[in-house]
Amino acid sequence: CGCKNMVAFTGYGEQSKSQRKLMHKAFGPPVIASYYPLLRSETHGFLRRIVASPLNYVSHTRRYAGALTLKVVYGYEPLEYEDKFLSLAEECVDLLANKIASGGGIWPVDIFPALQHLPTWFPGAGFKIKAAKWKARMEEFVDLPFEFVKDSVKSGSFKPSFCSTLLEDGAMKLSEFDLKWTANSMYSASMDTTITTISHFLLAMMGHPEVLAKAQKEIDSVVGSQRLPDFTDRPNLPYDLPHRLMEDDIYNGMFIPKGSLVSEKGMYWRSILTQP
Repeated sequence: CGCKNMVAFTGYGEQSKSQRKLMHKAFGPPVIASYYPLLRSETHGFLRRIVASPLNYVSHTRRYAGALTLKVVYGYEPLEYEDKFLSLAEECVDLLANKIASGGGIWPVDIFPALQHLPTWFPGAGFKIKAAKWKARMEEFVDLPFEFVKDSVKSGSFKPSFCSTLLEDGAMKLSEFDLKWTANSMYSASMDTTITTISHFLLAMMGHPEVLAKAQKEIDSVVGSQRLPDFTDRPNLPYDLPHRLMEDDIYNGMFIPKGSLVSEKGMYWRSILTQP
C-alpha cells in the first residue's frame, strides 16, 4: 500500500540505517536547541488563537501540530486552516491508522502471498483495488512536500529546514529516496501524536482545575505575570511526578528504602537518578 519505505515499516538493513542516520542528524541532542525559536513562535501563536476562540481548540491544535512539523521538516508555512498539505496529511494518517494498519496491519494476502496474483475482477480481490488507490495517495503524501522543498532550493526561496539543509550538504552522500521517506515518516508520526497529546492535556486541565491552579501558581512564582515561560525557565519549573525507588539508596547520609516515592520539586529525585 505504499508504506513499506516508511521508517516504522522498513526492515533492518542499509535503508533503515540510512533513515535512522538522517533522523539522528535532524533530532539529535546537539540540534534540538536550534528549534527553540520556531517552537517559541508557533507556541505563542497557538496560545493567542486559543485565547481568542477557545471552543475551536481542536482546529487550533491541528494547525499548531501540522505547521510546526511542516516548518521544521520542509520549511513550509501553512497560512490557512484548510491548507493543502495539512489536509493531505490528515487524510493519509487516517488512512494509515484506520485502513492500512487496522487489525494489526495483517491482511489475508500477507498470510497467503499467492493472493497478490489474483485479477482485480476476481471475487474477494477487492483489496487490490483499494491497495492501488491507497498507494497512489500515500506516494502523493510523500512526494508533494518534498518537491516543494526541492523547487524552493533551486529558486533560492527556501526557508532552512531538515530537508533543505541535507539537500544543500554536498559533503553528505545522500539518497533523495531515503530522505523524502524519512522526512515523511517524521511528519506523519508527529501529526497524530502531537494533536492527541495536546488535546488530552487541555481536557485534563479543564477536568481538574485544582491541578491547573497548582501549576499556574508555580509558573507565576518563577516567571511572574508579565511574560510566558521559556526554555531557560525549565530548571526552575520542575512540575514533576514523584518517582519510586527500585532499590535501597543513600543520599547525603540519608537512607531511602526501596519503594519510596521521592519528589521535593524535582531536585531530590533527579540527584538520586544521576548517581552512577
